[in-house]
Order: sequence, then structure tokens, then C-alpha cells
Amino acid sequence: MSAVSKYTNSISPNAQMPILNRAYERFGTQRKQILSGISIIISQHLLPTILPLFEKLIMCGVDPAKVHIVGKIYSSVPSVVSTLKSWGFSVQICDRVNLGAYERDIFELSRSMWKTFLTEVPEQDPVIIFDHGGFLRRSIPPDVIGKRAIVGIEHTSKGLFGQERNLIPIINQARSRPKLLIEPGIIVNQALESLELLSMPLNHLRIGVIGTGAIGAAACTAIAQRCGQVSFYDQDLNAVSNALRLTSSAIYQPDLEALVVAADLIIGCTGRDCLNGLDFKKISGQKIFASLSSSDVEFATLLAPCSNSSSNSVEPIIIKGESYELTVLYGGFPINFLRATRDPISNDIDSTRALTFLSILQAAHYLRDNMLIPFDADYAEFLTENQ
Repeated sequence: MSAVSKYTNSISPNAQMPILNRAYERFGTQRKQILSGISIIISQHLLPTILPLFEKLIMCGVDPAKVHIVGKIYSSVPSVVSTLKSWGFSVQICDRVNLGAYERDIFELSRSMWKTFLTEVPEQDPVIIFDHGGFLRRSIPPDVIGKRAIVGIEHTSKGLFGQERNLIPIINQARSRPKLLIEPGIIVNQALESLELLSMPLNHLRIGVIGTGAIGAAACTAIAQRCGQVSFYDQDLNAVSNALRLTSSAIYQPDLEALVVAADLIIGCTGRDCLNGLDFKKISGQKIFASLSSSDVEFATLLAPCSNSSSNSVEPIIIKGESYELTVLYGGFPINFLRATRDPISNDIDSTRALTFLSILQAAHYLRDNMLIPFDADYAEFLTENQ
């Protein structure tokens, strides 16, 4: 059995991905072994569809022993973790220590992983960082900068915030055309499917969306199409205009408190603690909160006082007051992963894996550049053509 086939044989036939395969055939086969001798530290949601991606990286020369993977408790499937470890990858899953503070926990794990990574990979190896949120990049030990050839890839727009001065070159996947085209629809569709799995009567609920960036605007559009009407709040008037342009059925509510008071289901899409400063004395009745943001930051104000809840649970968290009962779904983590952990193959999921694969190929070519790098135009065209 060849080195590659032993990995391929571990992947379910249902997990084969035609777009990822075509990306490899078009770009990976032209640059065989391009990743040989490169060490990688990567943050990923460890879902079943991630296995074909790692298979393709191996086919391009990656040595699993030189790859360290950070996974998240809310988006890691145990069987996928076991498979990756059996292939020789180093995998660590970030547990949650305190409710509403998962980003701090990820940062601490990232710092710890760097220490292990640097003791286990050769000093002469160039390094690729694939980041979700900037945690791996911000936790690079200072004495490493300038001593190793390092290039980063940032998958999230949030991961670019606060990075006015980049100490390493970064491939800006977060704002690439394919990502902005592909990802919001995936997240929103999986979120609505997750709510349906929980038997949420969406057609009979008053739904409010907080934040109308790419994901929030997609949520407003999808909910309006399914349910006929949705209210939304955003402090950014440009985002408000965009949401109103996308769907005439969305109703702009200029007051956050009024939106929360009126809605039965509140969907947070801001990427920050969206309820900070809200006067909960004005809230009454039963409210349901669902996040579409990474980690558990979206409703941190609600989660922080719940010290008696199981910190690692993705079960609903219930907060009771004198006049209200508030339910935070999926432990405050992004609700779309309730559905995504079952991860059926779809054209869009296939495209996101191809996007990651092509970004890592591009990183191998830019290890000596020191700038914010636009996502490769040829790669972008390929992914757009395959929608």
C-alpha cells in the first residue's frame, strides 16, 4: 500500500469532493511536493469533510508529523479527531474553562501549542499558519519572528481586526471573493436546519437578527424567504442599507433593546458581545438566543454569570429572571454546528475545502513576502466557475 493510499482508504466514499479534486488536479499536480519540508500549524473545524482536505495536503508533500491542528469543542467530531491522529497528525481540542470566554481559552491553547510545535519541527522548516480568528498568529513567540520563514492565512474577517502591523505576511482569505460568495449561505442554511432539528416553529416566531454583515444579511434574506418577515438591528448604517437592498421583507429596528423585547428568537451575527449594556429589567417572557458567530462571544453577557453550567457542554443554557426565561442554544456556540457536525457533502462545503487547499498552496509560494496578500486571482476564478 502506498503512503497516500493508506489515507485515502480511511475516507468514506461519501466524503469525496469533486471541486477539491479538480483543484488538486489543476494546481496540485503541477506543483508536486510543493509542501514537502514545510511545517504547518492550523486551526480547523474537525468535521467529516475535512479528511479529504488533509489527504490532498499529504499528496502535495505534507508530512503529518509536521502538522499541528487546533480543534474546537463545538465543531470537532470524535471519529474525525481519531482518524487524523491515526494518520500521524498532532491534534489538540480546545476545552472551555469559563462560559463566555472561549476566545481566551483558544488563545491560551494556541500559546501552548506553539511551544510544542517549535520543539517538534525542524528549525530550518518554513512554517504556514492557517488561522481562524488570529489566535495562532497573535500567540507566536516573539523570538520566532525573523528567525523562521513564516506565512499566515487568515480565514475570518475578525482575525484581521487589531492587526494594524503584521509581523508576518498574511494571505487575506477572509475577504476573498470566493469566501464572501460561498460561506454566508452555508452558515445560514446550516443554522436554519439546526433550528428545525430542534423543532423550532420558525414560521410562528418573531425573529430578530442582530448584525447585518455578510452572515447577518444572508440570515435576513433566508429568514424572510422562509418566514415572510424578519426584524434586524445594526449600528452600522451602511450594513443596514445593504440588508434592506437584499430583501424588502426585512424590517429595520433602530433600537437594540426594542428588537430584543419584541422578538421570540434573537439571532446574533456581530462577532462580539452584542447584548453588552442591555437593560434586562425591560425583558419579559421567554426568549431564545442563537449565535452565528465563532466561539461563544455573541452572548457573553448572558453566559458569564452562569457559573453552575457545564462549561464544555453544547446543551442549551437557561437563564431565569423575575420576569423572563432566556434560553441560549448550543451552549452559546454557533448554532450552525449542531447541523454541520453531521456534515453532508454539498457543493458549497466542497468549495470551502478547495478554498483552504488553494490558500495553503499559495502560502507555499509567498513564504518570503511581507505584506497582506490578496487571495490568488486564478484560484478565485476557479472557485467561482465551480459554483
